[in-house]
Amino acid sequence: MMKQRWMCVVTAMVLTVQSVGAADLGRQPVTAVSSPGRVGGESMPVERAYQGDILLARLQAEFDLGWNSLDWEVGDSKFKAAAWAPQACVAYGVNDRVDVRGCIKVLSATDSEKDSSADVSFVRLGLGSRVWFAGGQDFVPYVGVYLNYYILDGESRSVSGMFGLSAEAGVAYLFNEWFAMHVGVHGETSVADGTVRVEGEDEKVALTSVGLGLGVTVLF
Repeated sequence: MMKQRWMCVVTAMVLTVQSVGAADLGRQPVTAVSSPGRVGGESMPVERAYQGDILLARLQAEFDLGWNSLDWEVGDSKFKAAAWAPQACVAYGVNDRVDVRGCIKVLSATDSEKDSSADVSFVRLGLGSRVWFAGGQDFVPYVGVYLNYYILDGESRSVSGMFGLSAEAGVAYLFNEWFAMHVGVHGETSVADGTVRVEGEDEKVALTSVGLGLGVTVLF
């Protein structure tokens, strides 16, 4: 059943990309916006590039605030919390479909049972890429994947970081050639345990998280 679901998802993504590509073949290089200009006392349409293409070879600065449902383990103990976390990214569009990006995320959480000894804080450094399904429209869906490194922090503890993976999917709305907003879902997990020293003993640390994010993008 799981294999069939994945095959359906992959098939749907392939059909989406093919339909977007077909739409690209038949479109003109520019289109008109609804806001008219005034030339000689008459209203004239203002031409601009298709919104879906403004990501072409563009430097982007992105700022995001996300809600995270976090689960982590320290040794044999398991903890849970919900927390808000800011994230900032710098990205470059290598073409009108793909960008490469580096991100930094900061999160601090306390176990939902208010066990202060189980507080977790980390800075996550990520390097990844987004695929944009641009098709000449203002709303542009995307998916992204990242390789992450977590810099852990704990009170009065000796800690070591760990590697992880994350993925995201969402949609951006392009207001103009310089500004966009986006909303999406994300998930992440550690793939190599970190270490903390608790009461003189080294304990393994692992975490997973899912959440929602809302952010803005400035294009240069």
